[in-house]
Amino acid sequence: MTDEGDGTNVNLSDLVLPVLLVVVWVRSWWRGTRRFRLWFALLAPTGCVAGLVLAVIGAFSGAGSSCSGSSCTGSRVQRWAADVDAPSDVLVWWGRNAQLGLAVAVVLTVVTLIVEYILLVRRDSREAATHEDLTG
Repeated sequence: MTDEGDGTNVNLSDLVLPVLLVVVWVRSWWRGTRRFRLWFALLAPTGCVAGLVLAVIGAFSGAGSSCSGSSCTGSRVQRWAADVDAPSDVLVWWGRNAQLGLAVAVVLTVVTLIVEYILLVRRDSREAATHEDLTG
C-alpha cells in the first residue's frame, strides 16, 4: 500500500502489531473476561506509546556513532542530525508498528469502554427490575 499524499510507504510488515492487537481484541470478546478486556484496553495504548519512546530513544542513541575521526565531513551537530534523520531499518519498522498500533489501540480502547459501559447499564437496569419484581 502506498500513500500518494506524502510519499510514505506502508508495507505489510508494518501492520504486524495493529493486526495482532485486533486479533487479541476480537478473541477477548469471545473467550475472554471483562477484566481481561478492560486491562487490554488500558495496556495496549500504553505499550504502543512505550514502543514509540523506545524507537525514538534508539534513534537518538545510535546517532553520531557512524563516524569518528578527522576524516568525517561536517560538524558533529550535522553528522548527529543526519544520523537521527536516517535511523536503522529495524528502528523505522519498530516505530511504524508502534505508531499504527497506537492508532488501532486507541480506537479499540474507545470501542471497548463504550460497549462495556452499555453492558454495565443494561446489567444494572436488569438487576434493578429483578429486584423490583421480587420486592413489589
